[in-house]
Amino acid sequence: MRSTLAILNRGITPKSWAGRLSPECKKRILVAGMAGLSTLLLWWSLTVRWSLIAEAQSRLSSSLALSREIAALDADWSEDEAQAVARARANIERQLVHNYEHLGQWLTQVLHLARETGVHLKFQVKEVRAASPDLSGIRVIPLALTLTADDSNRSAYPAFMTFLRRVTDMEVYVDLKQVTMVGQGKGAQTMQLELEMWMQEAA
Repeated sequence: MRSTLAILNRGITPKSWAGRLSPECKKRILVAGMAGLSTLLLWWSLTVRWSLIAEAQSRLSSSLALSREIAALDADWSEDEAQAVARARANIERQLVHNYEHLGQWLTQVLHLARETGVHLKFQVKEVRAASPDLSGIRVIPLALTLTADDSNRSAYPAFMTFLRRVTDMEVYVDLKQVTMVGQGKGAQTMQLELEMWMQEAA
């Protein structure tokens, strides 16, 4: 009994416990510890790497989204620019004389306008020529218009000004080159106009 209590009173310390382990047990414990440490290091490494990968993927997604937005803006801008160019071209084409038949219609309107304003009109279509090289497919039509006052109208100046304003406001483009009046001041009895129109060549 005393020998048993003596053994218990001595206690079992880690050193004495480790000393009682067999070499095989010590080897297993060392291998298990190293395996646990390796697992812990592997988990830490994967955690760090996954966080870096997630951050890179987030940046890549942001870059792709920004690229898509820029591409969409470029497409919208290109489409808007094309539409603006098309509208400008259509507006220019509306102001051109399409052919000689169209020119005849315009001259008929001008004759009617002269009668409305109370003046006599004579016109001369001069030689048609090509426009500048920068305006391919466009020909220039020079015109000379001569307006004279009605016999009952001693001062045709207001009528001349009305005709001039209205003829330059018509849909077809008119390039006014020269205006000459015969008579003194507002008592002018004759007005001569030198102008040019643009005609689109037939395709």
